[in-house]
Amino acid sequence: MLRRPAFALLALASLLVAVSAVGVASGAAPKKVYVESDVVGQELVYRPHSIGLAADGTFALTGIKYSSYGGPTATATSRAYVRGCTPNCAEGKVYRPTARLRLESLAQCRGKTIYSKLHYTLQGSLPAGFRRQGTEELVPLGPKGC
Repeated sequence: MLRRPAFALLALASLLVAVSAVGVASGAAPKKVYVESDVVGQELVYRPHSIGLAADGTFALTGIKYSSYGGPTATATSRAYVRGCTPNCAEGKVYRPTARLRLESLAQCRGKTIYSKLHYTLQGSLPAGFRRQGTEELVPLGPKGC
């Protein structure tokens, strides 16, 4: 008579352990996803703190702070470094607007999972004609490629 309640209790305990394990697995650490951190060097970096978006150094995102990372999308805030090109790009005024970022479009590159697309929105002063929002492809090109 005591066997059935003991068996039921044991089955319930096993079920609770299994459900707990599933909960832990779903809350597991984000997977390692890389980002092309510089359009010139095309280096793949895990959770980069800066991303260079112009070969001439006139546009970059710096001091990136992630609120999510490793899933299908990553979100972050940062400061942008934007150099105006008046009278020329070497002497233009530097602007430091805030930026909101979203990385997405997981892809495989050089045996690593990467975010291949970056969306940004800039808030603050900018040079005349500079876009406040944009999308950049972050897939390395050139000799190293993907």
